[in-house]
Amino acid sequence: MVEQKTLVKEVLIKEKKTVASLMEELGLNPKLHAVLLDGRRANESDVIDPDSKIIILPKIRGG
Repeated sequence: MVEQKTLVKEVLIKEKKTVASLMEELGLNPKLHAVLLDGRRANESDVIDPDSKIIILPKIRGG
């Protein structure tokens, strides 16, 4: 039996902000997460508009 735990959280962005400020608000470490902004990988300095689509994923290492 495989148990999968998924956490999906919807956040409403009311004003422009950087990816770094959103990560800080959410309490997420940018070194441990990748951010997609409107389907493209985002940098911490990229600006999020209220109508942007954001996906935050944990970075996974293996070997």
